[in-house]
Amino acid sequence: MPKADFNNSNAVRMFGNSTYSRQLLTSIVNNEKVVGVNPAWFLTQGSINPTLTPMDEHGLATFTVYERSLDADPLASLRAPLGDAETMDFAGVNSYAASIPDFNTRKFVISAPMRKDWERSFAMLGSDAAILKEMWGPNVQRQIRQMQSTMNWMTAQLMTTGKIVYGKIGSDRVGGIYSPIHKADIPAANFVKAGSVAWTDPSAKIITCMQTIEGNFRERTAYDGAMVWQFTKKFFLNVFIKNAEVLEKVNEFRNLQDLISVTFNNINTDVFNNAWENVRAAYGLSRIEIVEEKEFVENKETGEMKAVNGWADNIAVLRPAGDAVRFMRKGILDEEYADMLNSATQRNFAPIYNGLGTLVNSTVAEGIYNSWQTVVLFSAVPALVEFTHHVIVDTSKAG
Repeated sequence: MPKADFNNSNAVRMFGNSTYSRQLLTSIVNNEKVVGVNPAWFLTQGSINPTLTPMDEHGLATFTVYERSLDADPLASLRAPLGDAETMDFAGVNSYAASIPDFNTRKFVISAPMRKDWERSFAMLGSDAAILKEMWGPNVQRQIRQMQSTMNWMTAQLMTTGKIVYGKIGSDRVGGIYSPIHKADIPAANFVKAGSVAWTDPSAKIITCMQTIEGNFRERTAYDGAMVWQFTKKFFLNVFIKNAEVLEKVNEFRNLQDLISVTFNNINTDVFNNAWENVRAAYGLSRIEIVEEKEFVENKETGEMKAVNGWADNIAVLRPAGDAVRFMRKGILDEEYADMLNSATQRNFAPIYNGLGTLVNSTVAEGIYNSWQTVVLFSAVPALVEFTHHVIVDTSKAG
């Protein structure tokens, strides 16, 4: 029986640079059985822009977000017969522009000895399924999670601060760039503080404050669409459902409905959920959405991993229901330069994660032997699409 030729395996072909190799790599890397990843939080807040933003010859791409003003309109004027009318301004359009940054995950490298182990495994099993699923796929999963975490963090930062500054987050092991990315043009009036005291204060009237903030916003802007309040799970469990006014209103509803004769001094989420829908409707509040996102950063000196959150626990957001952001993206300049690589290097590119990123397989000469490298590149950033109707509340500051 002839020996299986490793050079004809998918594990080898996915590092080629032919059209077939690209199609093969695309099918492999987007196969959930080989590279399966969990859905990310950021995609619950918006959608990926279906078209790429054009870029110049230097790889720079700038996009503009437009949002129509929804100002309150006055009553009509009384007129005398044949009287003229006052001139009305055209409905305003607000916008802000920003550029799309470039990111890369860490790469993993298959050395010549590792490659030889792959070849032996293929010869013994007659298949590269185990190589792809057990050796290569899990490392790609880690790279995609790096991309997801980056998008999670930027989305949370933009939604809670109105800007993205990629400063102390990320790694500069390979010359990472630290810089502001962009700032959404949120009106100053949309940055508000808590009421007379911080919401962590036992005497805080959280429901009253939320009612005032939402009422003032709707009155000022004449916005009458569905909205949502967002804050972190930690804030919800440690502050919101332990607040005296929240307890009072929930107990009040339950007594009115004769649900139970006991007054709760503490409530769990089930008790809260059974009552809150009616309480919020009675007080004219929009629904609550709990934010659960967590990322990790690495100390470059010690290698220690530390959990971080892009969404601070003291920040609440009030915004229109539906998409808050759109994920703007551009092409990968590396792909345009692929035909200019030196003869010792070849690359294969495959779109991943619905076009948000690109996986790159490279064959690179390292000394007298080759190495086979995999990295995920992505050029994407969240853009706030409802920035004039996005209210950010600092619950830790009275005012």
